[in-house]
Amino acid sequence: MTALDIADLPLGQRIRLHILEQSHRARFGHIGSALSIADVIAVLCAGVLRGEGADRERFILPKGHAVLALYAALYETGRIDRPTLDSYCTDGTALGAHPGDVRKRLALRLLRVLEQRAAGRHRDQDL
Repeated sequence: MTALDIADLPLGQRIRLHILEQSHRARFGHIGSALSIADVIAVLCAGVLRGEGADRERFILPKGHAVLALYAALYETGRIDRPTLDSYCTDGTALGAHPGDVRKRLALRLLRVLEQRAAGRHRDQDL
């Protein structure tokens, strides 16, 4: 399959190819989790989530072991470049296999929204 052929594939399939490629390169990855959510991530990135910059809608990935699907989608939608994607699971990378304790991040996000709401600065997009 050539690069031209890959570009013609649906987003979900391109995400799957990146998952397999990056997992193989890194010799690590939760392939099953990432593959199982590729189509969901593709639909979200292809138009369900709207906006750009600070006004964009937010998405919290509760399935942390599937983070490689999110990284692949970020690459496919131009939010990260190829060298960043290729840094998956390397020393010093921002793209680790375990993006942290999801429950802790969700609790901190909700706390921030509650603080903003109490201060009269809450917007629905902050969630």
